[in-house]
Amino acid sequence: MNRDYTYLTSTRTLCPVCRSVVDGKIVHDDHGVLVLRRCPDHGVFKELLESDLSYHLKKSEYDKPGATSTCQTDVSRGCPFDCGLCPEHD
Repeated sequence: MNRDYTYLTSTRTLCPVCRSVVDGKIVHDDHGVLVLRRCPDHGVFKELLESDLSYHLKKSEYDKPGATSTCQTDVSRGCPFDCGLCPEHD
């Protein structure tokens, strides 16, 4: 099947309607770098992350492994509901 985008990577993201955690794809097309997500209850959503592919790819050079941080919250319901620096965040 031909797609009108190039797949870059996968991610976990949120349905913008119900805030359920859903799988997402980071892709590139004529509009820029997008996140595509599908909620079983609310359908497909497409959101622009970055208009410039080269800039998006260049940013990854500054990624670093996670580091221990001071926890500010406890894990109760899990991401994204326990906002703050919980033990799940690097």
